Amino acid sequence: MARGTVFVIDDDPHMRRLAMLMLASGEFHLRPYASAEAFLRDLPEALPSDGQPCCALLDIQMPGMNGLDLQRRLQRENTPIPTVILTGHAAVSLAVRALQDGAFHFLEKPIRNDVLQHCVENALEHAERVRAASRVRERINERIATLSAREREVLDLLLEAKNIKEIAAAMGIGVQTVAKHHAKVLRKLEVRNDVDLALLIGSVRGTCSIEDLADLAKQDVDAKRLLQ
Repeated sequence: MARGTVFVIDDDPHMRRLAMLMLASGEFHLRPYASAEAFLRDLPEALPSDGQPCCALLDIQMPGMNGLDLQRRLQRENTPIPTVILTGHAAVSLAVRALQDGAFHFLEKPIRNDVLQHCVENALEHAERVRAASRVRERINERIATLSAREREVLDLLLEAKNIKEIAAAMGIGVQTVAKHHAKVLRKLEVRNDVDLALLIGSVRGTCSIEDLADLAKQDVDAKRLLQ
């Protein structure tokens, strides 16, 4: 079974064949393209339908749409494909710009076999982490949507680090009522305490990373279920 899909995009047929030859032993599903335009035309059908991770090797200097333009296009359209920029010595400054625009990594030609293999493996692992993070966020958002208006208000105040008494005063309701809403929030979001709650909500709002959630999953069965 393939470990992931690697799109090899280079207008130089020799470089395409060389890159594919270097990656042939890695059990990747390899898809070559002679231009960025050809890759984009094929992209809707080329993306793995089985949830496997994918990444792209992009030559930065190609006629028509170059690698930098393609990288920006993928970023603009929020396409979750980590990109590895392939560049000659004269184009290193362009590769650095691609990194600033969200590229995963860049490699300078000529490329060593082991370096390319390692870089592709890292890019695919990154793609898998991004996919897992997206899945977790979707499930958390589904749970948040089940909260009532009062429960959402309690949740927001909890995330401001307010205690039960402070929340009761802010909402103008009794402490016991807040405690009931608080218990419902924890139950509906399937967490055990306010620390886990803050971590889950932080993963949605971008204040903590999926790595934080994965660390929690090692200790917490509820969080681990979110990653399944």
